[in-house]
Amino acid sequence: MTDRPHIDSSKVQQLYAETHKGYSALFTKQRSGDNFCFNRRVDVVRELAPTRILGLLDCAVGSGEVTGSVLSNSTVEKVVVNDFSPHMMSLARSYLIPKSIEDSIPAILFNQDDIFHYLDSTDEEFDCILCIGLIAHTGRLDELLSSLRRRLSNNGVLLFQSTLANHPFVALHRCLTQKRYQRKFGYPIAYYTERELLDAFARNSFTITESRKFCIRIPFGDKISKRANYHCERILCNVAQTWGSECIYKLLAI
Repeated sequence: MTDRPHIDSSKVQQLYAETHKGYSALFTKQRSGDNFCFNRRVDVVRELAPTRILGLLDCAVGSGEVTGSVLSNSTVEKVVVNDFSPHMMSLARSYLIPKSIEDSIPAILFNQDDIFHYLDSTDEEFDCILCIGLIAHTGRLDELLSSLRRRLSNNGVLLFQSTLANHPFVALHRCLTQKRYQRKFGYPIAYYTERELLDAFARNSFTITESRKFCIRIPFGDKISKRANYHCERILCNVAQTWGSECIYKLLAI
């Protein structure tokens, strides 16, 4: 089993209460490594998502850009977006409501809840579920995958993103920052290796139909030079397809 100790959800809420104001800026075209990687995340999700979706669930909508990219590229009939943070949910409303009107998207249901509670309490099924930027702040990998699988309809797909703990730059950054991060925010980031992820997918009856690695993430690259780090990520974009520090998996329940 690969589950980490449970993360105190109140600490996660506190984190986003303190940092939400700058979150949307990560999806702008500013030339920094972080901006490059967050925009690559949006692009990869849009490319992997089905073009026709009966029911879409975003487990951690954040400020809404990832969901918005899917809505712009796919025909979607029902949309539920969830986030535990009221501050992030407010950002998502501000971004997605005008977009839904502009793109003639059916009404979006905004749901503020702990994702484990929501998945256990609803009986709705979805044929596309986005789990992007979530596992790092929840841990409980097997529990989350099991709950997500129950909410997938027949032939539904789960897009699941994780930073890869076995990547050398991630391992170095984790070694240098994890204790300080935990002291500051009150909980540790949950990291998983590729092997741990693959084993957890298999245990929970998922098969990988496609996966995309991206972003090298040089440790402290933006602190050294945002512009230089941006160009490093851009130049190494093809290398990152093999050696990337993040991966989005397209999973099918079996």
